[in-house]
Amino acid sequence: SSNKRFGASLGALSSGRVGISSMAIGLLIKCITIAVRYSCVRKQFGPSSGIEIPVIEYQTQNWRLVPIVASLYIYRNLALSVFDNLTEFYVLSMSSDENDRDLLADMGREIHALSCTCKAICTWNTQKACQECREACGGHGYLYASGFGIIRDDNDPSCTFEGDNNVLLQQGANYILSNYEDLYKKNLSINSPFHSADFLEKIKTILQNNQCSITSECHLKDLLDAIDWLLCYIVDKSIRKLDQLILTTNLSSFDLKNITQIYHLRTLSIIYIQHTAIIRFVQFLKLNNDMDEKCKQILEKLLIVHILKLFEEYIGILFEGNYIKNVHINQWIQIRLLDLCHELRNEILALVDVFAPPDHILNSVLGNSNGQVYEAINKMIHNNKQTFIIPIWLKNDLIEKSKL
Repeated sequence: SSNKRFGASLGALSSGRVGISSMAIGLLIKCITIAVRYSCVRKQFGPSSGIEIPVIEYQTQNWRLVPIVASLYIYRNLALSVFDNLTEFYVLSMSSDENDRDLLADMGREIHALSCTCKAICTWNTQKACQECREACGGHGYLYASGFGIIRDDNDPSCTFEGDNNVLLQQGANYILSNYEDLYKKNLSINSPFHSADFLEKIKTILQNNQCSITSECHLKDLLDAIDWLLCYIVDKSIRKLDQLILTTNLSSFDLKNITQIYHLRTLSIIYIQHTAIIRFVQFLKLNNDMDEKCKQILEKLLIVHILKLFEEYIGILFEGNYIKNVHINQWIQIRLLDLCHELRNEILALVDVFAPPDHILNSVLGNSNGQVYEAINKMIHNNKQTFIIPIWLKNDLIEKSKL
């Protein structure tokens, strides 16, 4: 059918967006490496006079940086998995026969949804993280030699390159709505070869079981149940909104989707890809059985930090849907997040060094692997030939001379 052919062609057009997602992750690695290394070296103030402590020890600093490290691990795994999906699609497209055409079309549709939403979330996350990292380095962060300006210059165009992120997000919602309609209105099966839409088969069961089990310990299983419910709720909310408008207005399909983007379809797409990223990271942890136990525990803590940070953003929706009834849960989330950020501050340097590029690639006086920040700044200033000369535009007759 024409729809199937169109679906297959969509997959072939996704490679650019998948590449941009990976590029955004590379830039995120650079900016968080600079900020973490600087924060571990920079000392300022302390509990007593004469003794200063690294700024990473301050609650505000590790609360700002640890969630960014967590997002790096979760979204890097997402970008790699979407690249693997795209590779699988291309391999099948080059070796498929007549029987694989439907599968190829379904893969193309899902790759299109995944690549659009993945590109949006990765580039936006890097954009926000770079600004946070720049500010976390204080005044030194605004030096050209810090490297943050170059990182921003490289990433900012990606937020609109290959499609504006807000426009691309519509593709994620369209994919979910299409599968929902197939399943519950046309009595067809879900065709989600990469399993990002499999949750729709359990959506009614999940919504009926809206008993939040989150405790003060914030166990991972309870948080995963909550993120499942959150996605199902926003899908149900969006569909109810669309159905209401269909019954009460004569709007076209274009207008219906246009006036339900904010708080509905746009939010749906964002939560959809965030949910996919979390589920795939959980699968990554399960598949690596030979992983060192301590390493696995640290990665699980990063995952919990990431989910808790998302819940800070979506706490209103969780209350709106009556999923959270205990008024203390919000406080538990905050306390657990702060505790984990404090615990992981001792691991944060190793967590970024795993991905950090060589110094000549990082190209930042604040992020040298040897930790000699001030020596690097001093060397940079003295090696610049323009440092100690009078600028061309500053002529001698503009300099006020003493009359003595």
